[in-house]
Amino acid sequence: MQELLRTEDGAREAEAVANGLGCHAVVNHSVGTAAGGLSAGVAVASAWQWGLWPFDLPSLEPPCPERFVCARWQAVCKAGIVLGSVYLHDCLGIAGANVELLNDIAGYLTALGLPFVLGGDWQVHPHVLTNSGWPRAMKATVVAPDDATYSAAGCESLLDYFLVSDSLAEGAVVECKTLRSNAIKKHSPVMLKLAGVSSSQKCKVLRRPKPMPSEVAMGCSRGPVVWDDALEATSHIDTSGQLSKAYAELAKCTEDLVMDLTGLDPADACHSRAHPPRVVEVPANSISNGYPVSNQEARTWRWLQARLEEWQHKVTKGKKEEANNIFNKLMRFVPVGGKPPEWPGWRKDLRAAHKAHKAGRPEAMQLSYYLAEWIGSLALKIEDSIALERQMSWSTFCRRAVTDNGASRAHAFARGKTPWARFLCDHAAGQVGPQHDANQRASTWHGTWDLD
Repeated sequence: MQELLRTEDGAREAEAVANGLGCHAVVNHSVGTAAGGLSAGVAVASAWQWGLWPFDLPSLEPPCPERFVCARWQAVCKAGIVLGSVYLHDCLGIAGANVELLNDIAGYLTALGLPFVLGGDWQVHPHVLTNSGWPRAMKATVVAPDDATYSAAGCESLLDYFLVSDSLAEGAVVECKTLRSNAIKKHSPVMLKLAGVSSSQKCKVLRRPKPMPSEVAMGCSRGPVVWDDALEATSHIDTSGQLSKAYAELAKCTEDLVMDLTGLDPADACHSRAHPPRVVEVPANSISNGYPVSNQEARTWRWLQARLEEWQHKVTKGKKEEANNIFNKLMRFVPVGGKPPEWPGWRKDLRAAHKAHKAGRPEAMQLSYYLAEWIGSLALKIEDSIALERQMSWSTFCRRAVTDNGASRAHAFARGKTPWARFLCDHAAGQVGPQHDANQRASTWHGTWDLD
């Protein structure tokens, strides 16, 4: 929902009304205008059976809260997705303040690292947003209805639609259509129907060789590269198989030479640049617990926090045997990536809480609640620092994309993938070679820059 025109008190009242109607809601209030009115204001809402939780990262502030809001929605995926609402500035297109807002939103969503669905009043046609390159940079797809969503003064346009992560767009999007209703002035509601995504869903991607470093290493060389096998392979070439083998040997020696100059460990070598990229299947959605994507240590703490909350639930319900099973499971648990420095502390506190529970003392639940909060704070600290790093990496990429000579990165996003150019066929001579084909394509440009 966009353009709510609600004050801060009105936003809290709207959340309370939504709760009374059986819905979760996160409402951001509008801002005042120079004329004394209100502008913007966005919200997301969900039925009560699907949870909706705002993200709370200390070092990561959501951009422009009156025009962007998001929360974790416990639906579609096992760990949930990011559900957001966007309201761009009108009459600007994809320029000026809208570009700054979109880049800030991209940095925030990149920091979270979760699949997302953004619904918004984008103020431009879907083709304009797609051609801007921003959805492609976000690894997302524009999903829009066929009918117009805005009508004023006898003119209709399509301004309200969704931006969906590529991992969800392929398997989760079922239908998107405009709902004819007079409930909202000028705008028509848009419905996006999503299906649940299985954790086993796969997608095909190109697996390219690892990139080589670009800086020359300081220090002594490890020794000259041996070219004997490459020279032997190129000494007699009679078949295409021998040619491919010779090329692979030359590429391997070249890679060894580059690794020597850059100081790359030979164990990390990837001798596959002489072969085309491989097509492999990977999970369509990253494994996540619903919190911002982080590392193994943070996921371990979150798992422990969830088990502690489960233990508290069993204790509260009086299920002693199940509570004892969870306690024994936690005592035997060993983290995959090694024990963090804070590891011994929680086990001692959990034993104390378990003993207090068996003795019937009331401080058992209080100890477990404090322990769960402490473990959650450890996970949040790691998630916050990693999210901030991802946001900074996105900001650095955006800055370099427009400041590099020629702005090649920015043009690549705006232009998209270069389509495959088929050979031009000369009907008189039949199939032509690559050089003749290139000359024929360039002939239309000959003389264009002649001064005469």
